[in-house]
Amino acid sequence: MKAHRTNLNENQKQYLKLMYKFRFVSIPLLSMHKGISQAAVKRSLKTLEDRGYVQRRFKPSYFKQNKPASFSLNKQSIKYFKDNFTVNDSVLHTMYKNASVADSFVQQSLDIYHIYINLKKLYRETFNIFTRAETAEFEETFTSPQPNLYLNRKDPSEELPNDYMLDIFTNVQLFVIKKRVDAYIQHYESGDWDEGAYPEILLVCDDSRIEQTIQEYIENSKDNAFIEDDDLIFLTTTAKALLDSKSINTNIWSDPYNPENLINL
Repeated sequence: MKAHRTNLNENQKQYLKLMYKFRFVSIPLLSMHKGISQAAVKRSLKTLEDRGYVQRRFKPSYFKQNKPASFSLNKQSIKYFKDNFTVNDSVLHTMYKNASVADSFVQQSLDIYHIYINLKKLYRETFNIFTRAETAEFEETFTSPQPNLYLNRKDPSEELPNDYMLDIFTNVQLFVIKKRVDAYIQHYESGDWDEGAYPEILLVCDDSRIEQTIQEYIENSKDNAFIEDDDLIFLTTTAKALLDSKSINTNIWSDPYNPENLINL
């Protein structure tokens, strides 16, 4: 490894901030997000890697799976963050485990980043979008853990929901999604949300089969909890539908009580 310097340019700092924000990033996703070539992204990450600021994860099996390498913060960049930025200590502390987390966790982190990019394209003028790292300061208000993404309407509406909590379930077992639905119902009933109307819940499922199963589970769970449909609203879609969506006017969200009537946000 080459001897490192501590002076980073703004572009390099931005890449590190994105790793803090999403935990794991990849060259294709950074290229898509920043609107620059993959070659340019690769050069910047190579410089950060050579200077000891990022760790790269790539396994021989990724070739067959057509998976890109992922990049994350390491001990040196964690220290750099502590010394140079205002960050959440508990979020930053989790980064020490970046080298040891499972591939499935890395892939979900990349999926969250990918969906964030598409949501930004779809709703750039409509919503502020925050990641779990950014909502960590308000953990007592949210469910535990916080949603993967939190959407807040830029121009408050009296007719439409202004807040959404969004969770992404790709490559996870069905019981994990059901447990999350239970957690939202319990959180709603606790009254811990004191910021106005309770946000609508957005669940992104792996495929339509899982989505249908979860819709039925939501309906049964709410009925068993004696929660009226309009009091706590869940909307579902699939990752494919969300990533394929090109227009803000595309109806991709489904209400479990009326699944055939697709809506938008």
